[in-house]
Amino acid sequence: MTELDYIMMLAAGLALLIFILWYAGLQELATALRRASLVWIAAACIFKLFDLVIRGARWRSLLLPINSSTKFSSTFSGVAVCQFMSTLIP
Repeated sequence: MTELDYIMMLAAGLALLIFILWYAGLQELATALRRASLVWIAAACIFKLFDLVIRGARWRSLLLPINSSTKFSSTFSGVAVCQFMSTLIP
């Protein structure tokens, strides 16, 4: 991956984040986060990360017989992107 590819991917991700925050309404999001319990938000983040790790490991174990050089980081990031897109496009 060249430096230009990396910059383009970073710019696309940043543009998508800005669009999502704009679409959700930054003021409403800030109000909801102020009212939310940080303990529950932290617990949800930890459980979601655990879920992504388990799913990434499962996909890696499924792909190992096909390609023995499959990395956990590849399956983890693939699962994370697919989960994100599934949230956006139901």
